Amino acid sequence: MAANNQGREGIDAACPSSLVLWVDNLQSGPLGDITILLVRGLQLWGFLIGQILWMAAPLIGEERVSAIATTLEDDEAMDALYARVVDRGAVKGSVQGR
Repeated sequence: MAANNQGREGIDAACPSSLVLWVDNLQSGPLGDITILLVRGLQLWGFLIGQILWMAAPLIGEERVSAIATTLEDDEAMDALYARVVDRGAVKGSVQGR
């Protein structure tokens, strides 16, 4: 149980709140069942996506890109995000959580 609380504190410190909110909303919606797959994909491709965001930063704005790009490039932050999704499990309204 202490590890669970530590993981939740770690997610708050490691990931920008906008990314956590986006994942929580995705998991709570009708696509909740595929959230684990999407976050797993971000774990695998996160570094590359982060690098693409850094290249787009002059067009998008560095302040909008920096927190998410840094998180995508950080293995520990992505592991914490994945752990959060797995901990929440199936939600009501999803195929598994009917």
